[in-house]
Amino acid sequence: MTDLTAAAQHAGASLFRIDAGIGRDLVGLDWNREGASAGCILFSHGAASAPWKYAPMIDDWRARGYRVLAPLHVDSTDHPDTLAYPGLASWRARLEDMRSLAQLTDQPHIAAGHSYGALVALTLGGARGEEPADIARSCGDATPSRHTQCVLAFSPPRPFRG
Repeated sequence: MTDLTAAAQHAGASLFRIDAGIGRDLVGLDWNREGASAGCILFSHGAASAPWKYAPMIDDWRARGYRVLAPLHVDSTDHPDTLAYPGLASWRARLEDMRSLAQLTDQPHIAAGHSYGALVALTLGGARGEEPADIARSCGDATPSRHTQCVLAFSPPRPFRG
């Protein structure tokens, strides 16, 4: 397990841990660029990865004037509770993470993601995936975020059932 605060600092970000009303803390990194004028990017990392592992790409976005918010999803090998979310339990949690961030920012944003994260980002833009029956209603329904301006999907998974 990684020391999350140290990983955030090494990546030039701040660690956040908030109660987003989803039954667990939402943990992630905030690259809050002072005077960010271009907007906000909500980034979802690939399966078993972590936001700080994308620092070179995120640094480029920051240099272009973006603030970047990236949750540490429960399927990350660096997440302290990863063992409590085996298999597809991470799908529900990932949707909750990104929908909660979209509501918390309540501003226009770009939804971005890599691999599994690309699939999650696509749902913020309107793509339909199977809706988990037990998803937290506090983070919104399956409709796309009204503030998602565009989606950047890097290496999304191929279409599959569900």
